[in-house]
Amino acid sequence: MRKSKIILALLITLCIVSVLSIAAFAEPEETTEPTESSGETSEETTEAPGKTCVIVVSGNKEAVKVYFNGSETPADRIEVPEGSTFSFRYEMNTDWELVKLVVNGARCNKPGDTYEFETVGDRMALEVTATYTGEVTSEPTESSDESGETSGTSDDSSDTSDDSSDTSDVSGETSDDSSEEPEGIPFRVTITGPGTVTVDDTVIANGSSGSMKQNVYLPDPGVSRQVTVKLAAAYGYRISSIVLDGKDHSLVNQMVLNVDAETTVSVVFAPEQESPGNYNVRISCTNFGGYVSAGGFEITQGSSKTISVGAGGSLTISVIPSEGYEIDSFTVGGQVRNLNNRTYVISNIAADTTVTVSFKQSTVVSTTVEASDLNWTADADGVITLSLEGKTSIGKSVFDKINTLSQANGQYVLLKTDYIAWYIPCGAQVSGVASDPVKLTVAMNANSSQYSNISGAFLAQSADAIFNLYEVNGLPTLPDGTLVSYNMLDKGISYKGNTVIQYSKQTTVKDGQSKTSLVPSAQTGKVGEDGWTSRMPFANSNILIACIQPASSYTIRASVQGVGGIISPSGENTVNKDGEMAFHISADTGYIISAVYVDGTPVASAATQTLFTYTFTGVTADHSISVSFIPAASDYTVSDGVAVLNSESDDENGSPANVGLIVSLIVIAIAVIGATALFIVKYRKERF
Repeated sequence: MRKSKIILALLITLCIVSVLSIAAFAEPEETTEPTESSGETSEETTEAPGKTCVIVVSGNKEAVKVYFNGSETPADRIEVPEGSTFSFRYEMNTDWELVKLVVNGARCNKPGDTYEFETVGDRMALEVTATYTGEVTSEPTESSDESGETSGTSDDSSDTSDDSSDTSDVSGETSDDSSEEPEGIPFRVTITGPGTVTVDDTVIANGSSGSMKQNVYLPDPGVSRQVTVKLAAAYGYRISSIVLDGKDHSLVNQMVLNVDAETTVSVVFAPEQESPGNYNVRISCTNFGGYVSAGGFEITQGSSKTISVGAGGSLTISVIPSEGYEIDSFTVGGQVRNLNNRTYVISNIAADTTVTVSFKQSTVVSTTVEASDLNWTADADGVITLSLEGKTSIGKSVFDKINTLSQANGQYVLLKTDYIAWYIPCGAQVSGVASDPVKLTVAMNANSSQYSNISGAFLAQSADAIFNLYEVNGLPTLPDGTLVSYNMLDKGISYKGNTVIQYSKQTTVKDGQSKTSLVPSAQTGKVGEDGWTSRMPFANSNILIACIQPASSYTIRASVQGVGGIISPSGENTVNKDGEMAFHISADTGYIISAVYVDGTPVASAATQTLFTYTFTGVTADHSISVSFIPAASDYTVSDGVAVLNSESDDENGSPANVGLIVSLIVIAIAVIGATALFIVKYRKERF
């Protein structure tokens, strides 16, 4: 109600101002006699000096041409009135490739497009970072050479060649007066920022923040050879990007390449503070009785594992007790923590962390489940679910009841334990129920030491194999048509959408000799949102293996919610298994980051920043990253890693929103009074 009155008052005031202004200034032309004086005053006002803003181009100026305010002549510097709008477009010079172009935190990355910015303060920076992609005929060029002349550089390069003559037989450096390259396979290296790149035994060092280029010529042209490339950033710097033959490469300290033709490597070393670092999570399993799964690793009795996680990232830890055991203690950083369904997530990691797990023998006495204890009503899909989580003793009456069912009662009976589920067709007969009760046990991966030969067989086929090994004891003979589903959540990470192959252990006897083999199912399944696989045909066996087909790459989806900035790269991005990918987030002028969500969890250190980089490392699953922005000058509160705009409804006692309205009304009131006074003076002058 109050807001409506304010708006109504504002509209009425504007109407009054309009009427009085027309009345005060609608005078005949002859009343404005001093036109010359008026003109002079206007010119003086136009020419009166005001505050100016200097826009300076910095970085790789030799790589780009910048055209300001529609000019056809490129410039490195321009001065415009402070608070005005300036525009620019840029074009990349030959043999240069843009890495990043930023104006006061706002990223621009479309050559030829025109960008507009409002000047802020008395100085603004237009920063260019680029890599050289063309051939090099002189050794390292200093980017700080303001003149851009090459003659001085050539002289320096000659000196460099002389100084490094002890390695000339390996590198084959080009002399200044030679128009032809030395014999050998050219290996072209560009370094931006302080650091070294070592190609076999040839060390190429850059001691400045600019770019340098050097060629190494490998012997025996036309013959493939293995080349070791080592990268080392200077103190306080990190590897920001690696481009190999024009394609982004994962960030590594060493590469072993098979080279048989010209090869180019461009490396950018950036200050460490531009990107969050990594922290170590050390997980220890102190005793026998189960294992811990995290980040794709399994930590068993008496062992430890250190997992590196990016700052602000998260790590899911699953604790799996063996049959007859339970979790005794679970601590994070020395503090006891509760698990949710045997799982714990460490979020917003900002320091090195220790996790300790111990087990003890279970004191829970298993009770026998009888048919009368269960609900035999089918759901909408015709499935009668018998949930047996934590139950290992099943009365014979349960299987007798299953054998009395028909398709009129349902489609399947679901016999579901913690780790595995069987879909038994209604109307089919379960056989082999020889005891009462049936002691059904399902152990998952707890038998890895007992069946190490099975694990070894899988790992021999593929070192990247991901599988769960199940041991089933006490299971009756299930009828043909029975389907099976497996729980793949124990690995501590999501494998949603991955293909799963089921294997069963089968023993055959031939010529008096028994032979055991692992037989794959003819059909495959998919891992769902809840970690359970889709249904697959079941072969009666006490050993079952669900193996995820090794993926060579994964997808990271990057998106922006609303307006206010960009994320680069965006959309669907492919990254190799165990690879890395960095995402650079830049807020537009006048905006800040509201939140960066990684797999739905906010990264606390990103809120309120204008520039932020998040790096996925050791990728073994699909991920998502999304970002949202809010106006920088707005009233906001940071809560749980998210900058949230404060509600206007809270502006009752002098909040910024109300103050703004009040100030606006005061200014309008002054304008009304001034216009009225001017009108009265003119009216009295004409009348009297």
